[in-house]
Amino acid sequence: METKMKLWACLCAGSLLLSACGGGADAANNDEQQQTQTQSEDSGEDAGSSAEAKQAEAYNEYVSAHNNIVGMFYGSTKGLEPLLAQYKRQKLSTATPKDPIMYLNTSMLRNMLGNLDSASKIKVGGDFAALEAAAGKLFATGTQLKQQADDLEAYFKSKKFMDDGYAKTKADNAAFEHQWEKFNAEYEVFNVELGKVEKAQRLASIERFSKAGQLREAAQEKALMSANEILELINSPADINNADKMAQADAQVKTLEAALAELNAANGKTKDSDSYKFEGTFDNLTAFTGYWREMKANKDPSRYENMVDSYNSAVR
Repeated sequence: METKMKLWACLCAGSLLLSACGGGADAANNDEQQQTQTQSEDSGEDAGSSAEAKQAEAYNEYVSAHNNIVGMFYGSTKGLEPLLAQYKRQKLSTATPKDPIMYLNTSMLRNMLGNLDSASKIKVGGDFAALEAAAGKLFATGTQLKQQADDLEAYFKSKKFMDDGYAKTKADNAAFEHQWEKFNAEYEVFNVELGKVEKAQRLASIERFSKAGQLREAAQEKALMSANEILELINSPADINNADKMAQADAQVKTLEAALAELNAANGKTKDSDSYKFEGTFDNLTAFTGYWREMKANKDPSRYENMVDSYNSAVR
């Protein structure tokens, strides 16, 4: 499966702490009882805040890991599967090209492994359990892949193939390609699990913002979630010809536009230094809906890429 170039927004799970306070004669007469109750409530609030902070920290590391991979490129080639396809075209197990190319971006792979390593030190469990398991497997496979890639890349750059007649490439290439394929498959599992957590985080953010009366923030999360779900339905330009998926996505576009109307109205009532950020989300996702209609009308795959770019601009 080709990994689409899609970023996720980093959601902050911080919350305001509320402290109980008492007053008047009754509170004074029950000072000791009130103090004990307050300490208990504060302890519960602190524990909840700590759990949310851990969850947000881990989530943002996973998102950064994801974004390092979806942002991987070599020249005009982007994404894990296209990069692997380009690498395979060199036929390094048998051929002897003058200048073999790695294509795998080892710097971005290193950054991803760093994110996964940091996330592994933050145990969340619960809704994160499947994501944590997938990330652990991906980290192990990715670590081995990087070791193999570093070894081969040094061989390419030093041009030692001129000395040994490509003996190392012919010996090591098949195992490297197999490891890369395994990494790509495990990345897809990680991607799916991160998507589930991402949706849960957005729903929690919408609820939190709505309760706090932060209507434009809630509307922005609704809009981003709807756009994300459209891109999950229309997984690649090939899905343009899938009538069922297109119908589902068309219904989701209506949900997106309702959220955008909420966002525009709420932002118009709250003019402050952050207003331009919400305007940016509105503009980018409005363009997203325009590209959707062009893609639907003309069956134009390039408009799918425009949709993805618009979503990514909204996230950034």
